[in-house]
Amino acid sequence: MAYSPLSRSLLSGQVTSVEGLSGGAEDKRPERYPRFRPENIAANAKLVADVGKLGEERGLTAAQLSLAWVASQGDDVVPIPGTTKVANLMSNVAAEPVALSEEECALVAAAVPHDQVVGERYSGGDSSIWKGNL
Repeated sequence: MAYSPLSRSLLSGQVTSVEGLSGGAEDKRPERYPRFRPENIAANAKLVADVGKLGEERGLTAAQLSLAWVASQGDDVVPIPGTTKVANLMSNVAAEPVALSEEECALVAAAVPHDQVVGERYSGGDSSIWKGNL
């Protein structure tokens, strides 16, 4: 199971700054997840914008393309995105039948080079197993 395949909404394309987080000032993501810290979030949002552009070419959102990419990693990989909004659930479900070609998968991977993702996935502890996974 691919847990949090949208990186806690970062890959939705809707998060571009700490101020834009849905939880407002009470949002704990910057504290818990280094990729959401003010010094990191803008750089990561630029990568997501590139995913969004690729998605638009297929008539998909950044989130849908990201979910399709995760699902394309193997028959034994199942993305399990979480959401609290019905509209997001319906959008995520719409990604299920999307099949990406090897070329499309390579384009998505190239849009988010591991060495350009800024910040660890988790705070504290040994997060080295997660490094490079947006």
